[in-house]
Amino acid sequence: MAAWVRGPIPPGLRFHLLGRTSPHRLPRVVASLVVGAVLVAAVAGIVRMLVRAVAVSAGFGEEDPSRKVSDGQWDLLGSVFPNIAVLGCVWAVLVVFQSRPLSTLTSVEGTIRHRWLGWCACMAAAAVFAGDMLSFLLGQLDGSTQRPFYYWAEGLSTTTMYPTLIIIVLTVPAMAWWPYMMWGLVLQAPGVRTGSLWPGVALATAVSVIADGALAGGQYGPRDLLTSVVFALTGCALVVFTGGLEAGLALSVMLFLKNALKILGIEQLQVQLLPAGGLYAFGQYAGLVLYAIAAIALARILRIRTVSP
Repeated sequence: MAAWVRGPIPPGLRFHLLGRTSPHRLPRVVASLVVGAVLVAAVAGIVRMLVRAVAVSAGFGEEDPSRKVSDGQWDLLGSVFPNIAVLGCVWAVLVVFQSRPLSTLTSVEGTIRHRWLGWCACMAAAAVFAGDMLSFLLGQLDGSTQRPFYYWAEGLSTTTMYPTLIIIVLTVPAMAWWPYMMWGLVLQAPGVRTGSLWPGVALATAVSVIADGALAGGQYGPRDLLTSVVFALTGCALVVFTGGLEAGLALSVMLFLKNALKILGIEQLQVQLLPAGGLYAFGQYAGLVLYAIAAIALARILRIRTVSP
C-alpha cells in the first residue's frame, strides 16, 4: 500500500503522540492546521453550492440567490458530499504539510481495527437509542418531552427511501471527516512538542466549538455550546483510552444517521422540528457519557491496544 496511505509507526506511542511520526517541527504542523481550516471551509462551501445548484436545476429548490433546497433528501446530500470532500482535504494536508500517512490518524496500530469498529457500531447504535429513550423519559418529568417517542419514524416511507439509502451508504465516509480532523489531526498537533495529553484535548475542544458555531451560524446558544463541549470531550476520551478513532467514528456515524432519518421523517409528516430543552436535552448528554464509559470498559476487557506495538 502507498506510503501516504499507510506507513510504519514507532513502538511505544500513545494515540495523542502519533504526531511525532511527522519529520517536521511544530511551526509547520501549526501551519498545516491553519491551511487545513481554510481549505476545509472553501472546499465544503463550493461543493455544497454545487449540490444545491443541481438540486435547484432538478426542481427541488427556488431560483433565487439563496439557492434554498426544498427537498430533505437533496438537502442531506448537500451535507454528505461536502463532508466527503473535507475528508480528502484532511488527507491532503496531512500528506503535504506533515509528510505522514493517514494511518497515523487512524489508530496506534496504523489501521482500522474492523472487529473493534463492529463492536463500537453496535454500542453506538444502542447508546443513541438509550439516550433518546432517556431524554423522552426525563422530559416527561418537566414537560420538555412534547411528542411521542420516535414519532418521526412514521414518516419514513419505503416507497421514497431510495435516495435515503444512498445517503445511508455515504454516511460512513461523510462523517469520518470529523473524527479524523478534530480527534486526529488537531488532537495530535501539540504532541509534536509536548508529551502531555491536555494541550491536545484543549485544542481539539476549542476547534470543535468554533467549527460547530460556524456551522450553526447565528443559531448557536449556551445549550449548543455545552453540547459541543460534551461531544468533543467524549471523542477525546474515546481516542485516548481506546487507541484509535473507531469508537468516535461509530458514534459520529450513528448520530448523523439518526438525525438524517429524523429530518426526512419530519419532512414527510410536514411538522416542524422542535428544539430540545430542559431534562430532555440532559438525556442526550447522558447517552454520550454512557457510551464513552461502555466503550472504554469494553476496550479494556478485549485488551484493545492503546500503545503502538
